[in-house]
Amino acid sequence: MANQALIEAASAQPHAKIFISYRRSDSEDVAGRIYDRLAAHFGKDAIFKDVDAIPIGVDVRDYINDSLSQCPVVLAIIGNTWLTVTDSYGNRRLDNPVDWVRLELEEALRRKGQLIVVPVLVRRATMPAPDALPPTLVNLAYINAAQARPDPDFHSDMNRLIVQLEQYFGQLDSAPAPGSTATDSPNPTPRKPAATSAPPSPTVG
Repeated sequence: MANQALIEAASAQPHAKIFISYRRSDSEDVAGRIYDRLAAHFGKDAIFKDVDAIPIGVDVRDYINDSLSQCPVVLAIIGNTWLTVTDSYGNRRLDNPVDWVRLELEEALRRKGQLIVVPVLVRRATMPAPDALPPTLVNLAYINAAQARPDPDFHSDMNRLIVQLEQYFGQLDSAPAPGSTATDSPNPTPRKPAATSAPPSPTVG
């Protein structure tokens, strides 16, 4: 089947890895739909989701770092309560230095140049203002966001996002390997020797 061939081809691409960052209380259902749509196209092995699956005894920071090191794309799913959701004490979760979503995005933003962070606005949310974010997340406010609107627009928005991700992965796959140069070719074309001027004719006296 054509769809299966697409999935297998995408799974074989070493760069087609996507990390989905989301907050359960804010957008669990929409994040699940986004995951299903991306997994159907790129393959399940290409999508990292649910840091809640961290084994006991493992440092959360190490787990996040290891996961991000394999993913050139991080999707930050932002819903209407992403910015304001609080913990059981009434404190904003995003202000907690050990909040998992904050840890994920802090590390992702630190890796600028190694990966891209794409905010994905769901439930018609808007991007948070810079002064509403912790200092370590301020740069998130300046990134051009994608959106995943409710039906009937969800699938068209996801198609648009997938096309843009494919273009980005294609750029990564065509980029030269680290340390290589434009002249690194198995059979370089030999250069022609530079032309030399003919010696001057002897003067007849």
